[in-house]
Amino acid sequence: MSDETDVLYLHVAISNGQDLREGESSTVTPTVYNRHTEQAVSGYTFQYTELDNLLEVVGKTEGKNYVMTSEKLAEHGNHLNIIINATA
Repeated sequence: MSDETDVLYLHVAISNGQDLREGESSTVTPTVYNRHTEQAVSGYTFQYTELDNLLEVVGKTEGKNYVMTSEKLAEHGNHLNIIINATA
């Protein structure tokens, strides 16, 4: 979801898709963009909050990207939501 009146927005690239088979992983890489210049904006850190299918927090991590593994999915009934927050 994005607020089109906000100058900045978050673009999320996902390698290897979202449907993982046993032993696979996928990397989520967010980038903050300026809507007016269409350029990436540096200087942001990203926090990732993991939620199970009941929307309860089951994990938190921070970094340039987030790695989802099939094992992590299996631990949570093959369903995991990720909330990404960018902080300058």
